[in-house]
Amino acid sequence: MRVTRRVLRLAAVAMLATGLIGLTASCRKQGPLERLGDKTDRALEKAGDAAEDAADKVKDAVEDGSDKVKDAAQEAKPEAN
Repeated sequence: MRVTRRVLRLAAVAMLATGLIGLTASCRKQGPLERLGDKTDRALEKAGDAAEDAADKVKDAVEDGSDKVKDAAQEAKPEAN
Protein backbone atom coordinates (compact mmCIF):
# COMPACT_ATOMS: atom_id res chain seq x y z
CA MET A 1 0.00 0.00 0.00
CA ARG A 2 2.77 2.42 0.90
CA VAL A 3 4.58 1.90 -2.37
CA THR A 4 1.41 2.48 -4.37
CA ARG A 5 0.70 5.79 -2.60
CA ARG A 6 4.27 6.89 -3.11
CA VAL A 7 4.13 6.06 -6.83
CA LEU A 8 0.77 7.79 -7.23
CA ARG A 9 2.01 10.88 -5.41
CA LEU A 10 5.17 10.97 -7.55
CA ALA A 11 3.09 10.59 -10.72
CA ALA A 12 0.73 13.38 -9.65
CA VAL A 13 3.63 15.72 -8.91
CA ALA A 14 5.25 14.90 -12.24
CA MET A 15 2.01 15.55 -14.13
CA LEU A 16 1.47 18.84 -12.30
CA ALA A 17 5.03 19.98 -12.99
CA THR A 18 4.71 19.06 -16.67
CA GLY A 19 1.45 20.98 -16.95
CA LEU A 20 2.90 24.08 -15.29
CA ILE A 21 5.95 24.02 -17.52
CA GLY A 22 3.72 23.72 -20.59
CA LEU A 23 1.55 26.64 -19.48
CA THR A 24 4.43 28.96 -18.73
CA ALA A 25 6.25 28.13 -21.96
CA SER A 26 3.22 28.75 -24.16
CA CYS A 27 2.35 32.13 -22.64
CA ARG A 28 5.63 33.91 -23.15
CA LYS A 29 6.02 36.58 -25.78
CA GLN A 30 8.36 36.16 -28.69
CA GLY A 31 11.64 37.96 -28.44
CA PRO A 32 13.08 40.13 -31.21
CA LEU A 33 15.22 37.34 -32.63
CA GLU A 34 12.26 34.96 -32.75
CA ARG A 35 10.18 37.57 -34.58
CA LEU A 36 13.07 38.17 -36.98
CA GLY A 37 13.33 34.42 -37.53
CA ASP A 38 9.61 34.22 -38.33
CA LYS A 39 9.88 37.11 -40.79
CA THR A 40 12.90 35.48 -42.40
CA ASP A 41 11.06 32.18 -42.72
CA ARG A 42 8.10 33.88 -44.40
CA ALA A 43 10.37 35.83 -46.75
CA LEU A 44 12.29 32.71 -47.74
CA GLU A 45 9.05 30.84 -48.33
CA LYS A 46 7.79 33.64 -50.60
CA ALA A 47 11.11 33.71 -52.45
CA GLY A 48 10.95 29.95 -52.93
CA ASP A 49 7.42 30.20 -54.31
CA ALA A 50 8.49 32.98 -56.68
CA ALA A 51 11.47 30.91 -57.84
CA GLU A 52 9.20 27.94 -58.52
CA ASP A 53 6.82 30.14 -60.51
CA ALA A 54 9.71 31.58 -62.53
CA ALA A 55 11.10 28.10 -63.18
CA ASP A 56 7.68 26.94 -64.40
CA LYS A 57 7.46 29.91 -66.77
CA VAL A 58 10.95 29.21 -68.14
CA LYS A 59 10.09 25.54 -68.57
CA ASP A 60 6.91 26.42 -70.46
CA ALA A 61 8.80 28.87 -72.68
CA VAL A 62 11.49 26.29 -73.46
CA GLU A 63 8.86 23.68 -74.30
CA ASP A 64 7.06 26.15 -76.58
CA GLY A 65 10.32 27.04 -78.29
CA SER A 66 11.18 23.38 -78.70
CA ASP A 67 7.79 22.70 -80.26
CA LYS A 68 8.28 25.60 -82.70
CA VAL A 69 11.71 24.28 -83.69
CA LYS A 70 10.31 20.79 -84.24
CA ASP A 71 7.45 22.17 -86.31
CA ALA A 72 9.84 24.24 -88.41
CA ALA A 73 12.09 21.21 -88.92
CA GLN A 74 9.11 19.10 -90.03
CA GLU A 75 8.06 21.80 -92.53
CA ALA A 76 11.60 22.16 -93.84
CA LYS A 77 12.12 18.41 -94.20
CA PRO A 78 9.98 17.96 -97.37
CA GLU A 79 11.68 20.95 -98.98
CA ALA A 80 15.09 19.41 -98.33
CA ASN A 81 14.17 16.24 -100.21
